[in-house]
Amino acid sequence: MGTGAGAFSDIDDSFLAAVAGNNAAAPPPENVLYSKETEFDTYFQSGGMGGTAPSVRATETKTEYVTLEDVFNVIQTLGESDRKLLAMEMFVSVPSAYRDYEEIFNDDGSLNDVSFAYAINRTVGFAGTYAAINDPFFVDILTRESLQEFTAEEIKSMFDSKVAKIQEDQKGAPRVIRYVDPAALTGMLEQSYSVAIGRKPRTEEVQAFVKYFHGLQASNPDMQLSPQAQATQFASQQSPGEAGAMEYVNAGKLILGALGMGTR
Repeated sequence: MGTGAGAFSDIDDSFLAAVAGNNAAAPPPENVLYSKETEFDTYFQSGGMGGTAPSVRATETKTEYVTLEDVFNVIQTLGESDRKLLAMEMFVSVPSAYRDYEEIFNDDGSLNDVSFAYAINRTVGFAGTYAAINDPFFVDILTRESLQEFTAEEIKSMFDSKVAKIQEDQKGAPRVIRYVDPAALTGMLEQSYSVAIGRKPRTEEVQAFVKYFHGLQASNPDMQLSPQAQATQFASQQSPGEAGAMEYVNAGKLILGALGMGTR
């Protein structure tokens, strides 16, 4: 029996149909984030030649997909400690995933869920961009495949090193104070004076308040100051007599209103 191409001339149509069916590409799922094709060999036994024909090798291509649903399913199954680990890895490896390391955790050490969601969104964006050039780096972070390369201890060490470097850089950098716009402070003071005193603040009072509030910002750069609360307090302290008179007038109006008499 020959060994050339004619040796398999009696392979039946069912075999050829099976090969064609197995090689037919299935439609991709929705929301694909990354796809990877792998080749593998499949051996078919022909039904021809009385069942004595040798098996035939066919090379098939299989496409594996990672979808957004896959990513979210992985994240939803993570416990608190694993979510913290993912947050630390995103801070280390994903540009602008977090604006600052202090956004990652709350004061009590728990994970800041709002910042975490923002970081996930940023990482998904990078994952889609890099998947287009067949780079699964960011997809692996989201699906935790990156743990095949780095241990949890190594990720924590990289995180601590990056935070330490940032803190060291901040020591030598001048502190930047973002002063509140004087026009905004003027508007708040005018509103406070109108309610507390019944008139607009004088020019020198506005200037004094702007200087006072900017001084508070300079001496308390880490404190969350409320311009409106400071304006109200400033108005009452600057003119306590007028503020007391206005309070008396307002109280009278309330009483008259309660009696249904109103003011004339």
